[in-house]
Amino acid sequence: METVKVSKETAGYLRCLRILHLLEKEFEKALKADYGEEQGADIMEDDVKTEFSELLAAIEMYLLKSIHSRIRENGNKGEIY
Repeated sequence: METVKVSKETAGYLRCLRILHLLEKEFEKALKADYGEEQGADIMEDDVKTEFSELLAAIEMYLLKSIHSRIRENGNKGEIY
């Protein structure tokens, strides 16, 4: 697997995505531990997933803007520095 160089700013958004996914998993574990498997899963699906999805979409939007900006800065050479 090759690595891709990205800017410090773009890397920050990527870290946010990773942290959000970890947080979502941990939060679901906590709900299931507190409310039981089935009810915890229901709470996650009914009450929480939408909020995580909205935050995920916001982070993804700014990540894409950051990538696009870096490509433009480098003369559309396909580089994302």
